[in-house]
Amino acid sequence: MGRRVAERVSREAILREEGYLYFLGKDGYLWRIPTKLNTTGTKARVGTERIVREADYMYFLGKDGFVSRARMKNSAGRLGVPMSRGTPNPAEVRDRTVIIREIVKVPCDYCGNLRELTTRKCPNCGASLKPR
Repeated sequence: MGRRVAERVSREAILREEGYLYFLGKDGYLWRIPTKLNTTGTKARVGTERIVREADYMYFLGKDGFVSRARMKNSAGRLGVPMSRGTPNPAEVRDRTVIIREIVKVPCDYCGNLRELTTRKCPNCGASLKPR
């Protein structure tokens, strides 16, 4: 079993402070929020470097103080499933419909795995769905 290696994506070193959780926000900047034990801390943006996110990666502040990323193990993009949770293209759904022993299976609207046409819940991700 191979070890996953994180790659550095920032050039700016961040000084970690105890009592804060660091994360990459939707705006592309690094943010810090106080933990439950840190009652006096406030949420704040840290650093000035904007990082562009890519699908299939998890971003984090490493022990060395730089923002790094690691490829997620079961990422949907690697499997060819679209990352958006929007409404799928009807032609795409029709092309992926498979008939197995008289049971029609279609892809789940959220995770893309095949499910029975009449089920109300996806067996893989558990999403509530309307039967078609």
